[in-house]
Amino acid sequence: MRFILREQGYERPVAAGRLVYEQNGQPTGAIESWRLTAAVEGYRFLRVDLDGRAAASGNSSLFHLTLNPQGQPERLRFRFFGPTAQIKGSVLFDGKVLTIVRELTGQARQEEQLEATHFWFPSTVGLGLLAGLAGEGQVEAVMLDAAASFNPRLVSLHYHEGQSEMIEVMGKQWQTRPLTLTWADQTRTLWLDAHCQPLLMQRQDGLCGRETRYVRY
Repeated sequence: MRFILREQGYERPVAAGRLVYEQNGQPTGAIESWRLTAAVEGYRFLRVDLDGRAAASGNSSLFHLTLNPQGQPERLRFRFFGPTAQIKGSVLFDGKVLTIVRELTGQARQEEQLEATHFWFPSTVGLGLLAGLAGEGQVEAVMLDAAASFNPRLVSLHYHEGQSEMIEVMGKQWQTRPLTLTWADQTRTLWLDAHCQPLLMQRQDGLCGRETRYVRY
């Protein structure tokens, strides 16, 4: 697993995992590794490596999210590596105001402010930031659009919580809470465990990400 900021001696592991992506039952070559650690004064760090070097796109993304003692995002750092472009940036959270900074290869630094109550970054674990949504409704949310050079977008997000469901992951049965998220022409369904961690993600086109190495310390 690759990192933007490596773990320090004062961090304590909380959970970790690795999701493998498949399209219609066939491996795509993409793997998402993640680690959650506890730091000082109740802060936590979430690190994600979405590694697509063996996939058709060859694209990879790294994320480093700082969560405050209330479990809310405080700062996100991100990096994107592709065959023809690289992007680095950050998101600062100040209440409902998000300040997004991006630097694309060969282009000037870009900064934008958006206002929303919800946010996610483009990975299954990133979608897990929406796990607090319950029931059914619609909210305004900010996303980093991986299909558009991580351009931030304000979208109208519809969510629907399904009935509790047992699924098989890593050879065992898990009690999960399905959560379906829809925006524009996109749909994602997450199957969340008791810790609101996605064990399985399915996209409208048949792509799915499944946990293979989930552990809590």
